[in-house]
This record gives sequence, structure tokens and C-alpha cells, in this order.
Amino acid sequence: MSDLWQYYLLIIIVAIQGLFCLKNKNKAFLFITFLELFFISGFRNWNIGNDTLSYVNTFIATCSSFDMSGSYMEKGYLLFNKLLSLLSNNPQTILIVTSFCILLSIFYFIPKYSKFIFLSILLFIIIEFSTVLTMIRQEMALIIVLSGFSFVIKRHFVQFLVLCLLATTFHSSAIVAIVWYFVYPLNIKIKNIITILVVTMLVFTFIAPFIDKIIVITGRYSNYVGNILMGEELKTASIVKTLINLFVFLFCFVTYFFINKSKEILSNFIIRPQFLLLSSLLALCIQFISIRGTVLERIAFYFSFFNVLSVPAFINCYSKSIRLVLTIIIIGLFILYKSTVFVYRPEWNHVLPFKFCF
Repeated sequence: MSDLWQYYLLIIIVAIQGLFCLKNKNKAFLFITFLELFFISGFRNWNIGNDTLSYVNTFIATCSSFDMSGSYMEKGYLLFNKLLSLLSNNPQTILIVTSFCILLSIFYFIPKYSKFIFLSILLFIIIEFSTVLTMIRQEMALIIVLSGFSFVIKRHFVQFLVLCLLATTFHSSAIVAIVWYFVYPLNIKIKNIITILVVTMLVFTFIAPFIDKIIVITGRYSNYVGNILMGEELKTASIVKTLINLFVFLFCFVTYFFINKSKEILSNFIIRPQFLLLSSLLALCIQFISIRGTVLERIAFYFSFFNVLSVPAFINCYSKSIRLVLTIIIIGLFILYKSTVFVYRPEWNHVLPFKFCF
């Protein structure tokens, strides 16, 4: 794809900014990078992002009428649109405001919970930024539950539950974030991982007909009914994403269990390393099961997001002599993955060739 240079240019610009700001200038790096990404996301053309046009049309509809009973979108998101329409009837408003909210929250969350801000932000841009341009409702739901992650750490269940319920009014999948609360304090052993993997294989084998029945009962995601193993192009995405999550999990697993866990190494983590390892495992398992039921990819998203924290933290568990090599290899593999997607499956994330709204 001739337009792939746009993706590489963004990565190069952010990488150069990060290298200039490495010495105690994280605030400058974050501010500049935030402004760049906000400008790209907020002022994008309506054809950039698979569902952008439908979100714009929904905003236009709510400007003239609040009767959206026929809409498949959640009530909280529709109310959010109506409130924005009171400020401006310009359809670009929904993209500007959601981009600002999503990116501001993520640029607050990453520095708070990552000691390796530059690499975490770079990985976010390489892996996740395209979803900001595509999955507005789920990204809004994500930032709501991320805003309450301190409640998970401090063990305040009621407050976190309230935020999860609020997030479901933007995207119903956010209810799965409640799992964070119960997973966070757990310790992990190799035998527990084996048990989880065995259960995953069993679920993978038997879940497909149950997913179809649940979809029929709830009336949501009806276009996914019948999408079982193999035969659909859609499955290619699930398989490739499973391989990526497998790579991340294996890296975290090997590092956690086979690299000496001294106090110095454990100081790399603000969030418990056990939680980050379990998150990568759950992302892998759910993504694998989604090969049988593609709709489950929506759930895996709430666990795979933590990869932008876990990968830098686990990289820094290694000695300085191999840390740089590991960083280059991992960044290179993620760029290769996204490049392959952009070239051979551009319909997965329709963001290239990029165009502004003006």
C-alpha cells in the first residue's frame, strides 16, 4: 500500500520526540504527542474509521430528534450525543470531543501506571491508535472504567462497580471490566495457567452454539450469528490477533517465571506484575475463543489494552545489555503486524490513506 508511509511517519515523529524528551521531559513529550494525535483523530475525514460515518449520522439525527428508539447504540452514548448537540450542530463535534476525551484519559492513565512512558505511548500508537479512529463507543467505555482503576488497586468494589455500570451505557461489553477487580489480587502459578488453558480449549470446542443462542435472545450482534470456525474471512482477523496475544503472553510468561525476580526488577511495576501477566493470558484465551465467536473480540479488548503497560515493564526486567535489542525486536514485530494488516486486510481498520475533514 503506497499510503503506508503515513503510518511510518507518525511512528518516526513520535519516536524522535520521545528520544529528545527522555531525560525528565515526559510532560513535554506527552503534551506534544497528545496534541498531534488529537488533531489527527478529532479532525479526521468522516470516511476514516470503519464506523465513523455511522457515528456522525447518529449525531446528526440526535440534533434534530432525541427519539432514537430504533438505534442499536446504547442510551448513555445517545444522551452524550444529545448533550453535545446543545453546544454545536456541527457533526465534527462528536469526533473532536470523543477524541479529546479518549486521548486525554489514556495520556493520563499511562503516565500514572507506567514507569516507561515513552515506550508505552509508542506501543499505544503502533498497536491501539487505529481503534480510537474506529471504535468510539467502546473506547469511551474503556476510559470510563480506566478512570476507576485506582478503585481496583485500593479494593473499593462499589465505586468501581458504579463506573462499570456507567460504562455499559456507552458499550455493553464494559461489564466484563468487573473481572479486573477479582483478578487483581490473585497470585499465579504455572499449574493455574495450564488449568486456564485447558478450560479455554474446552470452551473453544463447545461455545459456538451457545453464543448464537445468546445473540438471538439479546437481539444484539445478529450479524455474527453462524460465524463459527473457519470458512469466513472474518476469522483471519481473530486468528492473527490470537497469534499476537500469544506472543505477548509468552514474553510476559517467560520473563515472570524465568528471570530473577529481585526487588529491583519488581520495582519496574506500578501495577502488580501478576495482574499484567493474567491480563495477557485472558486476552489470549478470549481472543482464541473468538475464532469460534467473533463477537468475543470485544471482550478481549479490555485485557489486551494492558499490553502497553506490561510489555515495557517486562522488557525492563532484563539486563541493560539485552534491553535495547528486545525493545527493537518487539517494536519491529508490532509494526510488521500492523503493516501486514494495512496492506492485506485494510478493511479491518480503514484509516489509510488518511484524510482530514478540511
